[in-house]
Amino acid sequence: MKAGPAERLRPEGAARPVAVGTTRLTVDAFAAEVRLTPRTIRTYHTRGLLQPPLRVGRSRYYGEHHLGRIRLIQRLQQGGLTLDAVAALLEPDHLLAQLATPDRVVAATLRANPELASAMLACGLLTQLPDGSIRVRGTRAVLAAIALRRPGVSPADALRALVDATVTAIPSARAMIADMTSALRDRLHVDQTNRDCLRELALPVLELAIATATDVPPPRNGHGRR
Repeated sequence: MKAGPAERLRPEGAARPVAVGTTRLTVDAFAAEVRLTPRTIRTYHTRGLLQPPLRVGRSRYYGEHHLGRIRLIQRLQQGGLTLDAVAALLEPDHLLAQLATPDRVVAATLRANPELASAMLACGLLTQLPDGSIRVRGTRAVLAAIALRRPGVSPADALRALVDATVTAIPSARAMIADMTSALRDRLHVDQTNRDCLRELALPVLELAIATATDVPPPRNGHGRR
């Protein structure tokens, strides 16, 4: 995705990526660990498949989450998926952003309402790049919030409502993903080393369940009778 106006914003107090675990690998050590070249690692960044490295002082390191993501990508490719298919599965928002980017609207809105940047970063609607600039991460959610707003509702109000909805949903989403991951682990007979794969499977299952729940009225009793 080419750099858009929103990507060039540098909000004050913007959150930096937080390391998960204690693993810290330079790009060369990381590439050697996963048996790829640094150039391939950069390709994964460009495609949105890999989060930026963790910044510690002036250095950048890759952690356990990065290792898990690369190994998941490799497993999916070994299962017959092309890298484009992997990107469509794992990062559909990144692909959509290349076709219908909301960057200009978001950039203008954040310039007029700088406090929104930190809130959107905190709940994952924006992501911060290694150079400190930001880009839209939750493209589908942002596009929907802006497109569905009624007359008289500003883009800033639509984004504030989206932040509130996302923050409200995060605790429930964590609990549901944990339950689904546990069920999938029991059925598929895998262990904690596959947790990234299980999480990525749980996400489309959750999305499908939400779509089904909103399309089909709930039953009036436990037996599904109306």
